[in-house]
Amino acid sequence: MSDLAEALWKARNDGSLVERDVVKTPLSDDEAYAVQMALIDLSDTPLIGWKLGATTAPALELLGVPEPFIGPIFSGESYESGAEVPLKFDHGPGLETEITVILGADLPFREEDYSRAEVENAIAAVRPSFEIVAFRFSGGAAGAGALAIADGGAHGAMILGAPITDWRRFDLADYGLTLRLNDDPALESSNKVLLWEDTVDAVAWLANHPAITGRGLHAGQAVMTGTCTGLIPMSAGDSAEADFGAMGTISVRFA
Repeated sequence: MSDLAEALWKARNDGSLVERDVVKTPLSDDEAYAVQMALIDLSDTPLIGWKLGATTAPALELLGVPEPFIGPIFSGESYESGAEVPLKFDHGPGLETEITVILGADLPFREEDYSRAEVENAIAAVRPSFEIVAFRFSGGAAGAGALAIADGGAHGAMILGAPITDWRRFDLADYGLTLRLNDDPALESSNKVLLWEDTVDAVAWLANHPAITGRGLHAGQAVMTGTCTGLIPMSAGDSAEADFGAMGTISVRFA
């Protein structure tokens, strides 16, 4: 597991690929999370949050996984709205548009599940966001299965809009947004497409996830709660802008 974690960490940083046949047999979810946690440990890089992946029915089908998964976000992988973000093209970068939660209090690991109220009280803000998804295994996303878990949840970069601290005024079960790519027609969607009841439930699912045993969640960390607009391939020179209504707008350019 440590050799695979090292190979994936190298690929994450230098833009190379890990051949799928390095993994001789299909990984179980437990084995894949063991690789992911080994990757976190060897990275020696601050962990600034978590992404939730495969958060819609089409994404589950594309990846060939039975349920959503998690992945780490490291320092150096976060950008502010308006930034120009470099892409690692061999990783097949794709854009996702979502609501990101910023924690204002720790949710340390414990045996008893956190309640919705406890999680809600730990949320400091929400932020409009883009995620760049990147697959470090050869062959891309289709049928990746547990390889996507081993690959740090296929996270590439996080782009954040302004924080909204009075977030309780929003309907986070069906919050609409509009995405525009380059000069293409706008795409309208909502976080209603996600597999959770609402954004708070998504964070509660993470807080109670067995893969973060011993780690917990910490004040200041970000939680990317899943794409509302699917996975859209990106190329150098592309730009994206999303209008989150009362939450504000977010934009990014790619190099």
